Amino acid sequence: MSFFNIYLSMTPQISVKNRKFVVQPLFYINDVHFKRMVVFVKNHDLTKGNIPLQLLSYLLPLILSNYLTLTYNAVDSAIVGRYIGDLALAAVGTSNPLMTFSLLFINGICLGASILIGKAYGAKDGATLRRQMVSGFAAGTLVSLGLSAVLIIFARPILLLLQVPAAILKDAALYVRIIMVGLFFHFCYGYFSTVLRAMGDSQTTLFILAVSAGLNVLGDYLFVVIFGWGIVGAAVSTVLCELLSSLFCLPFLVSFMGKLAIKQHLAVEWPLVKKIFSFSMVSALQQSSLQIGKLGTQAIVNTLGTTVIAAYSVSSRFEDYAMVPLSTIAYAMTIFIAQNIGAGKSARVHRSILVSLFFSFIYVIGFTGVMYGASGRILALFTEEPAIIRLGEAYLLTMSWIYLLCALTNVMQGFFRGLGELSTTLYSSAVNICVRVVSCAVLVFHFSVGFLSVAYAMLIGWIAMTCYELPKMISLLRRKVKLSKDK
Repeated sequence: MSFFNIYLSMTPQISVKNRKFVVQPLFYINDVHFKRMVVFVKNHDLTKGNIPLQLLSYLLPLILSNYLTLTYNAVDSAIVGRYIGDLALAAVGTSNPLMTFSLLFINGICLGASILIGKAYGAKDGATLRRQMVSGFAAGTLVSLGLSAVLIIFARPILLLLQVPAAILKDAALYVRIIMVGLFFHFCYGYFSTVLRAMGDSQTTLFILAVSAGLNVLGDYLFVVIFGWGIVGAAVSTVLCELLSSLFCLPFLVSFMGKLAIKQHLAVEWPLVKKIFSFSMVSALQQSSLQIGKLGTQAIVNTLGTTVIAAYSVSSRFEDYAMVPLSTIAYAMTIFIAQNIGAGKSARVHRSILVSLFFSFIYVIGFTGVMYGASGRILALFTEEPAIIRLGEAYLLTMSWIYLLCALTNVMQGFFRGLGELSTTLYSSAVNICVRVVSCAVLVFHFSVGFLSVAYAMLIGWIAMTCYELPKMISLLRRKVKLSKDK
């Protein structure tokens, strides 16, 4: 069956029955057992096969996707700063807290759904998979539309609370409102990508993201440089690209659903929506705690002078790139574990932890080597000030070894998320952040350690996090029956 016919077969007729929204396809796809799936789908089954090769093939597209996102965001900011001006760049920058806030909840919905979808896919339970996909989309739609409405209406008052200067307040509010119009499209792309990744497909989303990133840059150039729309052009370009990205995902998702033989009524089940909400809220709170920790650390750094502030800013920008492989390994573990828990294969879960630790430690050792060989030259790409480069180099060399512990904590985070133990990741992140900020304050204000206090505080925070998580992880690994619950 062609994609066009599959797409037509899913054209909905909506009815209400027993407090469920029921979507009835006009034409049903023939029922096919999971064992008779086409090769395309089998290749994404993470419940069998060589674990290192599977994780590596799944990881690499995700890493490239994350690097691509960071890069095109930087290009986006560069175009705004160069062709509109510093005030416009500042206006876009001041909107980041609101953008981060909204994206936390969207990403939380997607993460919660991915865990449930991954378990159902691993269990080869097509009915549950269908229910979770539809209910997850309903939950995300409610959140995205609700958030966009609130932030469109109250953009200006919220920005005033954030102490946005009067000179850029109007532009910042306008930018936020336009971006929020596209929040639902952002969710659609994020959710469709999550569904594909939860079923083991990370290559398709990389392709779609690459196309979207290229279109976003072209859109910025068209609307900002050629049309001269200023900050409005930058926002419109982002919204249009999010719309196109979601549309690009749709044929792949529909095709995938056809291959999974999803023929039953598509129903939004409110108990399942509530479950996904609970997952998402915990995930959003965890991510929020990390942002609060960064703000707390930044506040302490701000007391050390402009040179230290600049060094921390430059180092943090590079750290965003450095952390991508570690955070991606954790995400890959989440999906791998979710699928294998669904399949009841606890032995593969055990082995995946060791493989993920191996990949993480190899990366950190390689990163450390690069830092000792080229950290100064890398920092020189961002600044020409010798004092800033010297401070940043000392910080990055110290952090490169501390990342060994970060590698361990990231793997444990991926493990708990894959199990659906999101409350553990929330509490451990809160412990990490609280200990980190307090330690940094003590080292700076009491012991006068200076800029390296930030690195030492991170080490202390990760130690506290490890002490909290490791016993829980060992306990869960010993109770094999625990790994197979909620199949």
